[in-house]
Amino acid sequence: MLVKLIHIIRYYALVGTLTMAFVGGYTVFLPGKWDVPSFLFSYTMIGVYPILFVSWKIIHQTEVCKMLIPLQSSPDHD
Repeated sequence: MLVKLIHIIRYYALVGTLTMAFVGGYTVFLPGKWDVPSFLFSYTMIGVYPILFVSWKIIHQTEVCKMLIPLQSSPDHD
């Protein structure tokens, strides 16, 4: 039961985060509100973060860690 709940929460958090990232600066796209500094402030990190993450992994040759979630719930936690 707990494992299923964790998976649901994980997807809920992913959708919520992506939604907020893309609609956080929506006012820039309204008619007459276009402003380059506001656009860059709102949306630059969406592209910069993946580049920094991958660069770090390549330069420092680190591994991607797996999430530590048990595959089956133990009888003690049911």
